[in-house]
Amino acid sequence: MSNTDSQPRKKDGQFTTRMSLEDVLAGMTVHEPYTASELGDKLDLPRTTTNYYLNQLHNQGEVQKKKFHATRVVWMKTP
Repeated sequence: MSNTDSQPRKKDGQFTTRMSLEDVLAGMTVHEPYTASELGDKLDLPRTTTNYYLNQLHNQGEVQKKKFHATRVVWMKTP
């Protein structure tokens, strides 16, 4: 069973939020690079959920995004 199978859902089928953006940001160390998988493992979140949070934080200017390959992205908390 994957993390998403045991994650609670709302009546409309969407997953309930278990963490806030602030919780995800607090789980990061400044200037420490993370992949979505690494940070997801650290926070016990699915990679796709972690990636969603990271993109939201990137849009707010809280994290930097560096794409190294078509499928390889690292994220760093902005000081």
